[in-house]
Amino acid sequence: MDVMEAVKHSLIIYTSFQEQKTMQSKEFKAIAVHPRQYFIFGVCLSQYIQTVPKLVRMQCQNLILFQGNAAEAEIYTETYCPPNINKKDFRKVLDIAWQKTDECKHSFLHIVRGCPIETRFRRNFDVIIDNTHNRDTNVVTVKVDLTKK
Repeated sequence: MDVMEAVKHSLIIYTSFQEQKTMQSKEFKAIAVHPRQYFIFGVCLSQYIQTVPKLVRMQCQNLILFQGNAAEAEIYTETYCPPNINKKDFRKVLDIAWQKTDECKHSFLHIVRGCPIETRFRRNFDVIIDNTHNRDTNVVTVKVDLTKK
């Protein structure tokens, strides 16, 4: 039996980032930076990205960003726009991700930081937004079948 299989894993959901003292503690930072060493999967919920400590934001492998105000969109652009994509094109990615449809009134941008640029940005979980090929015309979107194994 693998050691990882024998150890219980924990899910921690952080929902209140108003308590700055807790977020600055060495225990919180240790869990945020090294969750695998503690067999923890952490989920941070926050209305504003700036309330989550930078150390925690930089360690996240998956980000789910809902549409906010223009200032939040600018922060997302400054922080998560890849170097080979200009800011105007990245704003198109945000617009596509947040586009409301009859099926989904509250769509979101899902950033999978471990993936290559071509598949890193998604509308919800199932639509890949790839703007690396068609930069001057339209952003390409590709539907992904999540039921395949």
